[in-house]
Amino acid sequence: MGLLAIVLYLPFYVGFQSQAGGILPNLDSPTRGAQLWVMFGPFFLALFAYLVYLWRPEKRPGNGRWGFGMAVGLAVFLWLFSWILAFLALKLQPGLVSGLLASECSGSVAICFTLTSLRRLSYIGGLLTLLALLGLALALLIKAGQRKSETEEPRESLAGHPVPFVLMLITLGAILVIAPEFVFLRDLFVNRMNTIFKFYYQAWWMWSVVAAFAVAVLWQKLHDSWARVFRVGLLIVLIMALAYPVFGLPAKTNDFQVTAFANNLKAAQAAGTRLLCRPPRVSGRWTERSFSKLNTLTMPLPPNGC
Repeated sequence: MGLLAIVLYLPFYVGFQSQAGGILPNLDSPTRGAQLWVMFGPFFLALFAYLVYLWRPEKRPGNGRWGFGMAVGLAVFLWLFSWILAFLALKLQPGLVSGLLASECSGSVAICFTLTSLRRLSYIGGLLTLLALLGLALALLIKAGQRKSETEEPRESLAGHPVPFVLMLITLGAILVIAPEFVFLRDLFVNRMNTIFKFYYQAWWMWSVVAAFAVAVLWQKLHDSWARVFRVGLLIVLIMALAYPVFGLPAKTNDFQVTAFANNLKAAQAAGTRLLCRPPRVSGRWTERSFSKLNTLTMPLPPNGC
């Protein structure tokens, strides 16, 4: 069956071309903490509550020195790697990078380093959140691995325990979200947003599975005052999450006025068509080749043409 699948998809493999064209550094576009919490806030609350629960009531002391050390080490490595990529780009494509330096940093690498570092430090909240999550998960995961290797219990008694797998999902999701803070895949957009979409989507489904599991465990295991605090917090989060359908639908549909909504949609489509019908300008010239390339990469022109 595997060989048959390869044969059937062979035409796709032969003609497949990826948009990715290498790795580029992300030096001055860190994710703000507020934006990260808007994206993953409900998951963060459930994940942090579950990790703290594993650390304290369940008597699972984590190896904090190794866990947080590895998390910070990963961030430092990615930061250094991003600057190494930047210096390689300066050497290999000096024309492109020199123009960017001249427009953004007065032509000085030192000024560029200072400005980008200050910008990253000014929006450090998002990275600190991710490092705290990754550090806790790694600390518990390392300790669980040590305890499993040192225990005298038979292997079968530990084979079905879900905690190591849950911690690995949290860890992998955190790495996927941290990586675009420093590097991204080069594509036709030449910015990190496509990488953000691809990586965040994978982290979203991993953390959503873990968050559902964590809520179920904490709902059953917590007692007394901690149970009340957790359930009230969960109720608040659910109410906040359900606010968008309540307020978003009237805003998007003009208070459910179908005619006005359809007119706005047609106007947006007309504006998009005008944009596609405007040939891109390359080096001061209109180019038919780039015009056709733009249409191919975006969407077909309407039946009546331009």
